[in-house]
Amino acid sequence: MFHLIALERVVTETSNEKYLAAVAAGKWVLHKSFLEASREAGFFIEESLHEWGQEIPGEPHNKLAAAARRWRVKLRQERAAAAEAGKSPSSCGAFNSWVVLLCVDKSRQPGFKHLAKTKVDSSDLNALQKDNVWCLKPDYIAEYLMQDPPPPPQKYLLSEPVIPGEQDRSVPGQSRKRKGDDLTGGDKRVRV
Repeated sequence: MFHLIALERVVTETSNEKYLAAVAAGKWVLHKSFLEASREAGFFIEESLHEWGQEIPGEPHNKLAAAARRWRVKLRQERAAAAEAGKSPSSCGAFNSWVVLLCVDKSRQPGFKHLAKTKVDSSDLNALQKDNVWCLKPDYIAEYLMQDPPPPPQKYLLSEPVIPGEQDRSVPGQSRKRKGDDLTGGDKRVRV
């Protein structure tokens, strides 16, 4: 995929996997006006005039749209710097420093495979938490891409490991304190 044409109704939710994959890869996210203008011209025109995420005076800020442009520009700069340094531009990406074990329902797995290359690992989540590996909710992926600066991972810690297919054992109406809410992150290395 080289471009994503953004229809407002399609990318109003951060759960749209195609949109998140395009943002994470630094792809162009364009208004449908790009296709209309290209059809009129008879060839594909310059994308920048139709990029979704440009600040338009008088219109409210759209964090979804701004994220697409921000990541495209950031990753283009990182890839140019890597190439100049003799490194592979493919080593640059939104999640290039992440080591991830995704535990999601089978119905949601295909969408997450588009976001990151994953290795299947059957490690016990309790053991991971005991080794100070942060076990985060999948929502953190979208928020990491959308927010600038990214939110603190501590807000997305699982209160206790949830293994897909197991029933939620929480008691309705009873709140559970998230492990790590009081962490400052100063002495703990973030691992996601």
